[in-house]
Amino acid sequence: MLKLFIEGGMQSLESALSHNRVLEKTELEHAYALLGDRIELTNYSNRKVVHQFEIEFCNALANDDLHGVATNSCTSALKIALLALGIGAGDEVIVPGYGYISDASVLEEIGAIPKYVDINLKNFCMDIESVSKAVSEKTKAILFIHMFGFSGNVIAVSKLAKKYSIPLIEDIAHGTVINRLGNPRVIHGDAACFSFNQTKIMSAEEGGIVVFKRITNALKGKSLVDNGFDRQLGHFNGIGYSYRMTSFQAAVLLAQLANIHEKVEKWGQNYEMYYEMLSSFELFATPYNKDDVIIYFPVMVADPSQFDNLNWIKTMLDFENIPFMNTNDEVLPKYLCNDFNISVLKNSEIVAKSNIKFLLNESIQMEIIEGCVLALKKIQNRLIGNTPE
Repeated sequence: MLKLFIEGGMQSLESALSHNRVLEKTELEHAYALLGDRIELTNYSNRKVVHQFEIEFCNALANDDLHGVATNSCTSALKIALLALGIGAGDEVIVPGYGYISDASVLEEIGAIPKYVDINLKNFCMDIESVSKAVSEKTKAILFIHMFGFSGNVIAVSKLAKKYSIPLIEDIAHGTVINRLGNPRVIHGDAACFSFNQTKIMSAEEGGIVVFKRITNALKGKSLVDNGFDRQLGHFNGIGYSYRMTSFQAAVLLAQLANIHEKVEKWGQNYEMYYEMLSSFELFATPYNKDDVIIYFPVMVADPSQFDNLNWIKTMLDFENIPFMNTNDEVLPKYLCNDFNISVLKNSEIVAKSNIKFLLNESIQMEIIEGCVLALKKIQNRLIGNTPE
């Protein structure tokens, strides 16, 4: 009989093993080699390593003639993407109902009006039928979130955006420059934003980048991240923000970019191990994707009658020493729209009530994955039984 630790059983992991991302010595050595023995602290326009990163990151993607604007975070990148594409106060933006708060907060900050649409339960991305119904003459942009790294219906949404001449912005905070097959990522939107915070495949602890298809948008973005300084004019020209990426961050990211195929392979191996061990569970559902680089392994409580037990499940995982992401991706209108009718976002609500995210980074070893599987077996046995020893 499998017993939980709080019921007298052994802990699934004897101790809380480290699962945090680390910057490897080779990455730091590569970064120092790029920076040299000394760094001249000049203005942003002369930070050659940042410019080099912007160019090499764009070159790693499948599209020709992309233009990168490095930022201090992906949240900043999202804001810069919207403003550079001319989105502002009073403009309606279609956005999925489920995601991270940054996607809602940047719209609120610039005064845009979010129009929430539901997601597809197969891939956690916005549902194409919901988007089609939501498009109107008021629609000024579509914000597509690659949730957990899934690409979902981005191609269909892109075609719809082009049909109505609506700018499309991709939030690829959970993705990277290649897919699991090693092929360069195709950017479908007018702009795409990436994250380099501590949980991402490429990480400088924090950072972001927005890539544009049009140089005019990129030049506007470069001015916005540098307090409104216009490099072509040589002086300040309008509003701006201090959203610059540092040379230190850029050097670390260049080192990781050179090693991206190895990183993606390791994350993919961990994803496959989780899926193989958990796909037969009755209480939990585990979506599968062989092409996309998935940043977290999402496990859904499959039985709606058990949704109310989600917090209890997470507490049991803590007692069992199992690492998982305990951030609250939520139904986005809950953050900012107190009078929003959540019932129209049925699938978004289901995912928010039922998902647990397990880490896939290079620090996740087989012992952690096996411990996670054992803990989930105990939980399933406690809630519904029928779990093999």
